Amino acid sequence: MKSLFLFSVIISSYWLQAQVVNIPDAAFRRELLTQGIDKNGDGEIQAAEALQVKKLYVKNQRIQSLEGIREFKNLEELGCYQNELVQLDLRGLQQLVYLYANDNRLESVTITGLTSLKHIYLHNNPDLLVPGDFTAFKWLEQLYVSKTRCPALDLKNLSALKTLEASHCRLRRFDISGAVNLVSVSIAGNELTEADFKQLPKIEFIDASKNPLQAINIRHLKRLKNLSCLDCFRLKQINTSGCENLKPIIW
Repeated sequence: MKSLFLFSVIISSYWLQAQVVNIPDAAFRRELLTQGIDKNGDGEIQAAEALQVKKLYVKNQRIQSLEGIREFKNLEELGCYQNELVQLDLRGLQQLVYLYANDNRLESVTITGLTSLKHIYLHNNPDLLVPGDFTAFKWLEQLYVSKTRCPALDLKNLSALKTLEASHCRLRRFDISGAVNLVSVSIAGNELTEADFKQLPKIEFIDASKNPLQAINIRHLKRLKNLSCLDCFRLKQINTSGCENLKPIIW
């Protein structure tokens, strides 16, 4: 019985070593080889070699596809910004904490089930339709979706969230209730008619400029220092009661 088990382990190990990851994009493949991930020097990336990688940065290489990235199952950091990516499917990368995919040509991103993510950078992808419900990402600390297509954002009860950058993304509604550790929010240049920041005790910075706002609730935000409502022409008044550290509003 022990011999059979040992034989199975040996066969599985050999199979993993022999399995070559399919990487059709020449620029992506070249960059992986340049970074020394090909440990045995055969000019290929084996599945076993991919599993050893925890940090991968392939920025500004004109990469059009990251096909093969899902074999890097132990990745904790992925930086693929400033490329020419159109689609990005990261399903199965359960260890991923940092994702930097900004400044591409993305139209779709699949991060379903990647609940370890803390830092998501998707900004400057003007054709990207951002999935609006982030409530499953309980550890999320930073979300950057400016200059994408993001009509709605559900971030309620994300108590780890500290930074939200969602400017110029066609945002019409957002829910940040329960995001009690939020410090900075940028939602400028959207289609918002109201913005509610109540019960966010740590917030210090809000940029809500260039929205058709009719109402904004910032009452009793004791740590709020900076508020910009520049060019919010429909906004007639702002109740600042309890905002004891607020500097003059940019309005």
